[in-house]
Amino acid sequence: MSDSSIQSLQEASFTQHVLQADLPSVVVLGATWSEDTTRMLPLIEQHARQFDDKVNTWQLDVDLSDVLVGQFTINALPVLLAVRDGAILKRLNGLSPSPEIEELYTFLTK
Repeated sequence: MSDSSIQSLQEASFTQHVLQADLPSVVVLGATWSEDTTRMLPLIEQHARQFDDKVNTWQLDVDLSDVLVGQFTINALPVLLAVRDGAILKRLNGLSPSPEIEELYTFLTK
């Protein structure tokens, strides 16, 4: 997806791009082998485009992010983190419907 509103995130840049960012962020913790991650990405992309000027959207591969994954309790993929002002304010675990994803983005813009 070259026109994607979801940006790839590396573990080493999590603090800079997410915790210290001026804009709030939705971080998608997922994996290429996760069917639920693959199924949700188009929905996340839709909302990422809708809120593109107000919320950054990042995707982090859990298989390449041992340290960060160890900081979060992950019971199902994907995990969506709503982050603003350096704090994780909300999270969605596993397969989530579009209205819940939209609510996460809306919450971050209030």
